[in-house]
Amino acid sequence: MARRGREPEEPGIDPVPRDETGGPLRNTAIVEAMLNVATDDVEETRALLFQLLLEATLVVMTPPMVNTQRKRLLKPLPKTRFVTFQDDDGTVLPVFTSTSTLLEWRPEGAGYLAVPGRTLFEMAAAGGADKIIIDPGSDTRGTLTRHEIEALSRHRLPLGDTEVVAEPVQVTIGRPAVPPPDETIGAVTSALRGQAEVEQAWLCLVKQGDTRPEMVIAVRFAEGLDDDAGREVLRVVVDEAGRADDGVRELLFVRADEALVSTLSQGAGRELYRR
Repeated sequence: MARRGREPEEPGIDPVPRDETGGPLRNTAIVEAMLNVATDDVEETRALLFQLLLEATLVVMTPPMVNTQRKRLLKPLPKTRFVTFQDDDGTVLPVFTSTSTLLEWRPEGAGYLAVPGRTLFEMAAAGGADKIIIDPGSDTRGTLTRHEIEALSRHRLPLGDTEVVAEPVQVTIGRPAVPPPDETIGAVTSALRGQAEVEQAWLCLVKQGDTRPEMVIAVRFAEGLDDDAGREVLRVVVDEAGRADDGVRELLFVRADEALVSTLSQGAGRELYRR
């Protein structure tokens, strides 16, 4: 569960999703993997495709809650809704490997989010998607069934009647060499202090695999607080801190589980707040 302290796109912000090199997001490896499955549908080609989907950043359309002329590039917020449609199989979620393939299907344009694959499948499963179509307007389009969506939401590869644990991504956690300005930290700690459910919080730098490092605020809640209540507390913290300081938009807010709390308590993070 994570909450991004960033608002929808502002003038001057590049709206094009970027890959790890800084170039426009294309996901060419996924497109090639879909072609390989189409020509040689065996466990090896499917396993590679599923692994790439979990590790990728993918594009989904958003409802017209915002001006569709202003594209958005954000980590998904807890209550984000994606555009779906209905067919004979039920609810279908269109997913795209790039904004170019989105525009092939929707030439008039649309609002969108660029979403980490693991999070996308978690949200698709929780939202009741019966099927995902990848790049529906392309010759290389592919389809994921409900069974495959549910397996991917558990970060497992659906191969036949079995589910294989996906290769783990190395996660590095440490203290940032250049922390946010004091004004930003002050806005965050003030917002945390106002929530009785918050017991402790840390600032840390998190790097997953080959992705760019993220500046993270990890929040430990009181025992027994459920996920929905935790999401609401993070939403309030982000909103309040963001109103006080613009720098909060560059931070990622997450709920710290027991494993992360243990790591941070051993010095991997900088403690910001303790009730």
